[in-house]
Amino acid sequence: MRLRIRGEHEVFVAPLAVPNLTAASGQVAPGLRTAPAVELFVQRALEARSDLPLDDATLATIAQICVRLDGLPLAIELAAARVRLLSPAAILTRLDRRLELLTGGARDLPERHRTLRGAIAASDELLAPRERRAWQRLAVFSGGCMLDAAAAVLGESETDMLDIIGALGDASLARTVQASVTDMRFAMLETIREYALDRFVERPEADELRRRHADHFLALMETTEPELRGPAQPRWIERLDNEHDNLRTALRWLLDVGEADLGLRFAAASSQFWYMRGHVSEGR
Repeated sequence: MRLRIRGEHEVFVAPLAVPNLTAASGQVAPGLRTAPAVELFVQRALEARSDLPLDDATLATIAQICVRLDGLPLAIELAAARVRLLSPAAILTRLDRRLELLTGGARDLPERHRTLRGAIAASDELLAPRERRAWQRLAVFSGGCMLDAAAAVLGESETDMLDIIGALGDASLARTVQASVTDMRFAMLETIREYALDRFVERPEADELRRRHADHFLALMETTEPELRGPAQPRWIERLDNEHDNLRTALRWLLDVGEADLGLRFAAASSQFWYMRGHVSEGR
């Protein structure tokens, strides 16, 4: 947590490096076994179960687990400890609810290091009420968002959103990522977002925020669609690539709540993007 005093220097400590899954599927790619995240999992898993087979298929599964856990050391250690009772393949299938799975840390550790939920809760407790509310509401975004989207959907000014996201970054609950040469995005690791999303769905304004989210990305698609045929096409393609998870989430919500007319508008505006990026089958 930053102190915000003069002379303070901030050093970003990144999660452990994870392997490239494109090359890790089905066989052990060069360097997979030595990827720091995989090394940690294997080390802790062998402590829990010394006869764990480490064939190519198992190592490829372990690589997928490490990627799904965002390279977070505590999450990897808790997942590896589960090999006492579950195979790596069984662990992987249960990561959709990782906060429920990743418990049971060593008894000699502080309480906040015995479960993944406890570790995130410790950071949550550092937030002021307004920051906590905004963090939970930001979980409506999938794969992060741009500043204008965060401000529009949450109903905050861009200046206030900068302060809020700065505070979330200080608590290690959000991060800034380079989206393009000129644009930055604000994102949460998926493991962190799952915790926030559990609280988001309990908020009374959750459905209203989902609607604002869908409206924002429908407007983005309808604005972008003609630009995909002009000289600014590369810039807009890059923008939509970055927003693809949000586009999927928005369209899925419109379908789930029976907003057929808006869903059709969304699909029509998306068709050129789907065609250009090879997502025609998904769009259909």
